[in-house]
Amino acid sequence: MAYRHIDPSKLLATVGGDVAGYRQLAGIYLATTPAIHEQLQQALAGGDCQRTARACHTLKTSVLLVGASEFGDMLQALERFAQHDEQAVLPLARAEVARLFSLVEEEVRQSLSD
Repeated sequence: MAYRHIDPSKLLATVGGDVAGYRQLAGIYLATTPAIHEQLQQALAGGDCQRTARACHTLKTSVLLVGASEFGDMLQALERFAQHDEQAVLPLARAEVARLFSLVEEEVRQSLSD
């Protein structure tokens, strides 16, 4: 499969090429990130800069681990907006965050089948 939103080689390199390690970390990603994404969505909806910055930082670390650089870049920018109290921007990002989260999650799941 051609991946557009993740780069599985990033995670595979992190585990030294160990396929079992890849599967384990990808599984952890799939098990833990939905709750972080939900926290981020709530923070964005409420315009809560502090919670948004914290959730972006945590989620960014996870998405970069699976090679989701586009989503990671967006989360980094959003984190900066939140750190500078750019509250008006936050609700506007909700749909794009949800879209990218879904695309990345789908590709991580697919990578476990390949």
